Amino acid sequence: MTFRILLIALFLLSTAVYSSAEIYKYRDADGVLRFTNNLHEVPKDQREKVDSIHEIETKTEPEKDPAGSQAKTPESDMDMEAEALKSEKELLDSEYAKLEEDRKLLVEMSQKEKNAEEDAAFREQIESFNARIKAYDEKLKVFEQKVGEYNAKVK
Repeated sequence: MTFRILLIALFLLSTAVYSSAEIYKYRDADGVLRFTNNLHEVPKDQREKVDSIHEIETKTEPEKDPAGSQAKTPESDMDMEAEALKSEKELLDSEYAKLEEDRKLLVEMSQKEKNAEEDAAFREQIESFNARIKAYDEKLKVFEQKVGEYNAKVK
């Protein structure tokens, strides 16, 4: 029974592995700049030229209007949105790393002999871990939707 729960946990975690990807930048056949977090969405002929984004550069000083007050431009809005997406991705990556650490600990625990009480506690930990994976996957879906919306604006 414990082994089956562990296999389910490992399966759920392995599905999240492919979701935690870099953000890729490329130009499509029409020359339009595109962003995606899934390398498989990049056309095969473009994959060799794709840029992987680790840090999104932003202007250090906002543009000002002639009167000296700060003017909000569409570019600065896009820069702010890109920075927000970058920060959110970093949080997701950190959460994923913690899940991976916890998965390894659970695998180690699964290999040890347990009495009935320890086995019950282990099952609760597996259930909690599975709930955390599910919550992570939901956050990841929302993030991917935001990336898609951002890509649509960049067009």
